[in-house]
Amino acid sequence: MAATVNSSGDVVELELDDRVYRTSDSAALAAAITQTIRAAASIAPSI
Repeated sequence: MAATVNSSGDVVELELDDRVYRTSDSAALAAAITQTIRAAASIAPSI
């Protein structure tokens, strides 16, 4: 899973590996997506 954000921290691309669909735990998937986006946004201002 990877998220690309612009300099404002807006998500411009989200890549999901096919393996994320192997589990039916939507809460865990949502948490992983949120964590990935936050991580990408946290480094955006430093780029």
